[in-house]
Amino acid sequence: MRLYRTQTGFTLFEIMVVMVIIAIIMGITLPRFQAAIGSRIKSDVRSIVGTIEFAFFLSASQKKPIRVNFDISSGKYWLSSLEITDPLKNIGEFLDIESSKREISSDVRFLDIFVAHSGKVESGVVFMLCTPQGYCEPIIIHLRDDSKHDFTLRLKPLTGEVAVYKGYRDFVEFSPAMQSW
Repeated sequence: MRLYRTQTGFTLFEIMVVMVIIAIIMGITLPRFQAAIGSRIKSDVRSIVGTIEFAFFLSASQKKPIRVNFDISSGKYWLSSLEITDPLKNIGEFLDIESSKREISSDVRFLDIFVAHSGKVESGVVFMLCTPQGYCEPIIIHLRDDSKHDFTLRLKPLTGEVAVYKGYRDFVEFSPAMQSW
């Protein structure tokens, strides 16, 4: 009686079929994955815009100053409101609103922030102030992700709206006092 050995392993044709299938799957999913990465900075931009616009309306509705704080180094931002600690002397301090604390994605960072009272700031903590009278300090925020996608956010101080631009934009009329706004 003869024993037949069965061959184990894959033929070259079977390996090629599997490689074609993998290439097709990667061709379909890779662009979507890259788009998802690009959407992180867009998501962060939307979140920052929402926070600034919310601060504008919160300040007017609560009739007290609201700050939008940015920690450029850590990528965190949050709101704080003025709380009067001594009504007789009209003294107060800004206290953080815990529920407002946010952080940009790990692959996104603040490049710099221009604020009227500070000028261009590239590190540390900086804030912009919204007043109950319906005015926010002019601010320009520059963001970049690891793929070198830049966005510029610019606040319209009297409306509380934030204009978003692709790319890094410097504004000629920007001055330390931002008088042209």
